Amino acid sequence: RGRALLVLQDYEGAHADFRTVTEEYARSIEGPLGEGGVFSAQGKNREALKALNRAVSLDPGSAAALLMRGSVKDRLRDFSAAAGDYGALLEINPNFAWARFYRGKALRELKDYRASEADFSAFIEAVADNESAHYLRSNVRFFLGDYNGALSDLSKTIALNPRNGLAYSNRGQTLALLGDKRGALADLHKALELDVSRRDKIQAAIDALEAKEEASS
Repeated sequence: RGRALLVLQDYEGAHADFRTVTEEYARSIEGPLGEGGVFSAQGKNREALKALNRAVSLDPGSAAALLMRGSVKDRLRDFSAAAGDYGALLEINPNFAWARFYRGKALRELKDYRASEADFSAFIEAVADNESAHYLRSNVRFFLGDYNGALSDLSKTIALNPRNGLAYSNRGQTLALLGDKRGALADLHKALELDVSRRDKIQAAIDALEAKEEASS
């Protein structure tokens, strides 16, 4: 019943049910795993982590507990520990593509760009046409200095979602670094149209690129 109440967002009722399971079946993972899910849904990350630590201690091979705990650690910005949980998941099931995606994100935050790129690449091989994966891989490739690789991923991101203003903005900056000022300006103007929240930054990039072009002409 606790799971049904969690889906219905009756967090108080769901927690009461899972807490009963925890107290009555001390060796069962279901209680602390459920409590961790309730706390996570409520944004109570510290409480969720405590419950999920108990769940993992009861069943170190629980994919659900490791995945949820990794997600909570991400939200707590403990990216190294999160990457560790996703890595443990991959030891259990090397074909679990989403564990690679989430570990790639954590490694990106840790600035381990080469390992992050490898995880995103493995994910993209398993899950075709994922906008987020191509966008995130473009980001780490950019930081690695692989501008052509970043450009390819950004073009794929835009093909998957033509209204992704951030992808247009980043592709414009990448094209500028590759010497294609006309293409860069076209993308930045498109980003200006799509990404209202970043208009000032995008306009500043356009102004800087136009000024550089005038100075060189």
